[in-house]
Amino acid sequence: MMDPHLIVNQGHPLPLFMRVVIGMMAALGLLAFPLGLALTVVCILALGYSGGVEIDTDRKKLREYSALFGLRWGAWGPLTKYKHVSVLHVRRSSAVQGRAGGSTSVEEMNYDVCLLDETHRKKLVVTSCDTPADAERKSIDVALTLGFDIVRFAPQQIRERRR
Repeated sequence: MMDPHLIVNQGHPLPLFMRVVIGMMAALGLLAFPLGLALTVVCILALGYSGGVEIDTDRKKLREYSALFGLRWGAWGPLTKYKHVSVLHVRRSSAVQGRAGGSTSVEEMNYDVCLLDETHRKKLVVTSCDTPADAERKSIDVALTLGFDIVRFAPQQIRERRR
């Protein structure tokens, strides 16, 4: 018998380097006891935060959750509006500009496994992968669990364009 819950933990929103910096700030906060204690508490909470998607196949509900040290919360919504699974190729970029005028940008290609409605206009990102093979495996897993088809992302035109 299959587990009625599909939980996809999307992990920590901060990269490893930032988590190390936050951990060092928490340690320094302990040295400056009265005020530093508040900084340490905030840093520990930031290190324990994560998020993901939880799908209850028995009740046909899903939620995007936030979690703090494993305790999840988030509003449940209906799963019935989603009918398909698709893998989207997404280019994500971030840029930083310094006060002296120099800037740097980083671009990366991700592969998002998404749930789609009939028109492909509404989508929910279940997880993001770094390689197409990993995204393909996860999309098959999600599709088999939910009984959905894997389709190519092709949003339907809602109405004729005015000219």
